[in-house]
Amino acid sequence: MDAAKYCSCGNEAFVDDNYEEAIELYSKAIEKDNTIAEYYTKRATALIKVKRYQEAIKDADDAIRIDATNWKSYLRKGIGLYHIRDYSHAKEAFLRGQEVNGNEESFAMWIDKCTAELGQQSNDNPSDLAQKSNKAVTETDNAAAEVVTVVSASPKIRHDWYQTQTTVTIDILSKKVNPRDFSIDFDANSVQVTFQDQHGNSRTISFNLCHDIIPSQSKAKILTTKIEIRLKKAEGIQWTNLTKSDPDEKATKIRTYPSSNRGTKDWDKIEAEIKQEEKETKLEGDAALNQLFQQIYGDGSDDVKRAMMKSFVESKGTVLSTNWGEVKEKNIDCKPPDGMEFRKYDQ
Repeated sequence: MDAAKYCSCGNEAFVDDNYEEAIELYSKAIEKDNTIAEYYTKRATALIKVKRYQEAIKDADDAIRIDATNWKSYLRKGIGLYHIRDYSHAKEAFLRGQEVNGNEESFAMWIDKCTAELGQQSNDNPSDLAQKSNKAVTETDNAAAEVVTVVSASPKIRHDWYQTQTTVTIDILSKKVNPRDFSIDFDANSVQVTFQDQHGNSRTISFNLCHDIIPSQSKAKILTTKIEIRLKKAEGIQWTNLTKSDPDEKATKIRTYPSSNRGTKDWDKIEAEIKQEEKETKLEGDAALNQLFQQIYGDGSDDVKRAMMKSFVESKGTVLSTNWGEVKEKNIDCKPPDGMEFRKYDQ
């Protein structure tokens, strides 16, 4: 096989969570052609997954030497340095990557994380810190300094989320995502998703989570109309927000019936944008169904909401009733579709 084929097979192994196999395949791609920065960056991503951070940093440096305009290399280097607690150099790498691609939102999130670890003020002068990073990113200064990146604004990708007592599920509403162009990084308090949308645009979405998760028990699945990310909660608490919008926000204990309702949102702020997107986008499949349920719940009375919550939770998502008088005094049994049987999620 040629280098491109080895890389493609490595992508497939990575999506299937076979990270060691992916590393081996990316290594074979590099053996065939060691002039492609992407191969080193992809292997660095897989190395981070198996916590081989020093090797990942070296791969990222090699990728930067080959192509100083590849922002993903700075991102991988910074993540590797962050995990070995070299927060100062990690922040420098993220700042340099931000210079290359200022529209990549994940850099700001990682810079904030490093700043928090370093105990610095959030208003550090980026230009001063960037000057200090010369030693950390040697041999790339001149090339990177000459880069002027112009990134056209891509359509905003919507996402939604909901929760149970033990999990949080995020739906990223992007159609026809190719598993070969998809990667996801789980951290204790953040998630970063990178993929190519149906228009061929490279997209990265980062979530600085409101509460901690268990990365090893969190998963992602690519469906026809969306990317479904299921996060395992570190604590059985009710999240009031998905991301850290309020540093003083406190979690509350789960109610008697764990809520499957989506989290609190500032609908007034985003209502106009959503209405415009809904006019331009015709939802299909699960996305259309979720939108319908959300509308029914949002417009319903308190009894309708109680009925929907109780029936959905007790039936494990197989029954949805709006009649509180019918469901309030009885247990709702699980009713899987015809030809299927109920099993626990981990089975």
